Amino acid sequence: MPGEGNLENVEIREEDYIGPKRLSVTVDFMGRKYSGQLPADDPQVVTNLYQFLKKHLGEPVSEIGKQMVDL
Repeated sequence: MPGEGNLENVEIREEDYIGPKRLSVTVDFMGRKYSGQLPADDPQVVTNLYQFLKKHLGEPVSEIGKQMVDL
């Protein structure tokens, strides 16, 4: 279900054949790993969100989603 699981990893992906700078996020839900990418038009947003999420590794995604972040 969306919003469940714990944030396991977050990495910045630089521009490549897929697209511009973006985040790669991995979530652990009941022992299974799910990953995806979060693009943003502004590279600074990617950097700010990365710094925010790195501080919350291991926490439930549902709780992280309740936080305010200055992008």
